[in-house]
Amino acid sequence: MAIDVRSAKQAFLDALDRPAREAIRLSARSPWLTAGPFALGLSQLGLALWAARGLAGHAGHGPAIDWARGVDPLRALLEGLVLVAPGSVILATYARVLVAPRALLAAYGLGVLTAGFVALATLPVCALLAVVAAPDRAAPICVLLPAAVAVLTIASVTARVLRTLDSRSGIRPLSLALGAALVGTFVERLLG
Repeated sequence: MAIDVRSAKQAFLDALDRPAREAIRLSARSPWLTAGPFALGLSQLGLALWAARGLAGHAGHGPAIDWARGVDPLRALLEGLVLVAPGSVILATYARVLVAPRALLAAYGLGVLTAGFVALATLPVCALLAVVAAPDRAAPICVLLPAAVAVLTIASVTARVLRTLDSRSGIRPLSLALGAALVGTFVERLLG
């Protein structure tokens, strides 16, 4: 059986470009439909982070465990999105990026939806850590793992959509800077 390398490569590239096509499609529809993936992703993130805090809560007592109980990664994530997403739309407009503002917001919505799925997928690892690892080490990891993976997923999906829709040479540093701003804001809000 011969494998058609050209069609396999095209299928791979189509899968990489799928978020960009969905962002364009969502931006052309009603604003309520554009906000739908964002709302669904936030509900998934809330569920995943609530479950992760519950797993960390069974650990006992100690400074790391008390810190894990007191930190709120969902709040840090939402504050990071509220600060970075509108700023990125303004910066993209100022920099004359060839992506419509609603398409960029739809990209953030798709990033949050993808992050919700990914954060839910990290829960079995958190459960394993809560059972197997030492409690003072497992509690912070159980709380931070889903949130950190979610922030990185949002940043990478948004950057991928920007680079797919505008392939000029200056977009790559801009997309990396926007992703770094989201991650930096998340860390600052989490620790601050």
